[in-house]
Amino acid sequence: MSDTLSPSLLVIDDDPLYHLILQQKLRGHQVYKSVAYSLSAEPVLEMIIEERQNADLLPDIIFLDLEMPGLNGRNFLQLFNVIHRSLEKWIDIIIISSSTEQADRSLSRSYAFVKGYFDKASGLDMAVHLPQFIPKSR
Repeated sequence: MSDTLSPSLLVIDDDPLYHLILQQKLRGHQVYKSVAYSLSAEPVLEMIIEERQNADLLPDIIFLDLEMPGLNGRNFLQLFNVIHRSLEKWIDIIIISSSTEQADRSLSRSYAFVKGYFDKASGLDMAVHLPQFIPKSR
C-alpha cells in the first residue's frame, strides 16, 4: 500500500445512512489515512480509470455494495477486472452487502482482488480491524 502506516479506504454504497453509521464507527480509530464515500459506482470507476497511473490518488481498499442503481456492484467488479492490471497499485475490494444470495457470496472467490464478503452489520465492525489483516506492501 502506498502509506506504510495505514491504508486509504473508499466506500461505495448508495445508502447515505450506511455512510453515516460507518463514519461514526470509525470515529476515534486512526486505522485509515483517509476515508472517502461515494453513493454511486460510476464516478469511482471513472476516477480509477483516469488516475490509474497515479497511485497516490487511488484507494488501497474499496468497500463495495452490490445492490445499487445504475452501475451495481456486480457490474463494477466485472469492469474493474478488465482494468485492474493496468493500475499503478493494487486495490483490495471487500464486498459489503445485505444480499443473502449464494451467487453473490461466491463473487468473493471469483476475483483475486476481492478479499472478502461481509454482511453490512459485520462490515461495520470489520472496518475498524481490517487494516491489520491486509498486507502493507505488494
